[in-house]
Amino acid sequence: MRKPLLTVALSAVAIGVAAAPALAVQTPDPAAGQKFEASMSPSKAGTKKKPRAVKLHVRPFHDTAFALSVTPPFATLNANVWFPKEIVFNQSKFPKCSKTTVLNRPDLCPKNSLVGSGTALGFGRGAGTPAGQGIRENLTVQVFNGGGTQLYLRTKGSITQNQILDGKLTKVRGKFGTKLVVTIPKGLVTPAEGLVATLTDFDVTLPAKTIKKGSKRYPFAGLTGCPKSKRLTVGYTSQYTDGTPEGLGFKVTSSSNASVKVKCRR
Repeated sequence: MRKPLLTVALSAVAIGVAAAPALAVQTPDPAAGQKFEASMSPSKAGTKKKPRAVKLHVRPFHDTAFALSVTPPFATLNANVWFPKEIVFNQSKFPKCSKTTVLNRPDLCPKNSLVGSGTALGFGRGAGTPAGQGIRENLTVQVFNGGGTQLYLRTKGSITQNQILDGKLTKVRGKFGTKLVVTIPKGLVTPAEGLVATLTDFDVTLPAKTIKKGSKRYPFAGLTGCPKSKRLTVGYTSQYTDGTPEGLGFKVTSSSNASVKVKCRR
């Protein structure tokens, strides 16, 4: 029932799917317009033995006008958020939900397996879509704990329907402590033949959530300390494509790197 809706939408805005093949270089470079926001509250730190539960907000985005000016259209292949060493995650303490259940019946997921939510915005564009045009789609986002290092980010839209973005929280060495790697599914890269999905905004919040195990309470995300600078760095990297197939995936046309400082106190 959804395919006719998509076909009508494509025709309505005359996006030019059957136009000339994509160009070799995207202009302007999607990386040049990548922006990133992050915040954390409360700002007061706990300790390594007793981390303080915090709310984390992350938002990678492009200004809509910039995103719709890129030719040929771009899609995001992956999004990676780098958290400071002072922020720790306790996924193993929280209930988990399977990928199939998250996709088809999220209402059946265990209580407390839902660990975040948000919104996203995207535009469907073809190779010949004029600058400034595209099929707009607003999406809702739910973040579920999948167990181990896995997070499932479920998006729901009127055109792309229900999609799962696979996320993994892994420990890293160096400047940061944890990396969240989010892989964008094909349905949010090329939802239909000749159509590229340009995600312009992905705004997600993980609330300050805790769970009790025995006599101890664990935060899903906890703050263990604050450096002398009273600033923590949160980083962001991503890769883009023009939808050209390559191997088992898509050709990478560009990549971005950004970071912001969030306040903390001891």
